[in-house]
Amino acid sequence: MVRRGREFEAIAPLLWLEGGAQGERIAQEPEDGWALTEYYGILFSVDAMAPFAAAVSDAAQVDRAPRVVFIITDSPTEFQAAAERLPAGVDAVRLYESYLANYTINVLGSVR
Repeated sequence: MVRRGREFEAIAPLLWLEGGAQGERIAQEPEDGWALTEYYGILFSVDAMAPFAAAVSDAAQVDRAPRVVFIITDSPTEFQAAAERLPAGVDAVRLYESYLANYTINVLGSVR
């Protein structure tokens, strides 16, 4: 369920913590495929990379860039392409590799 994006609400607090535990929390996956706060952002769909990257760049121009963004993809190539479009100083984390698998192992006790 987690890998299919159906349990995002279960890990949303963990992402908020990783983003610095400040400001609003992204609690649900938005229809446009991405969400951004002052402290972190999540790209749910690489198809939405252009508007997401533009929003992060706009925030960076006014010194309000998030410190970390989470990019949900199974593809290393898609992750690299998305990360390269982000402004300098914004950390990119590939969500499926580092968070969803870890959540599955640590919380559920085994890998599905």
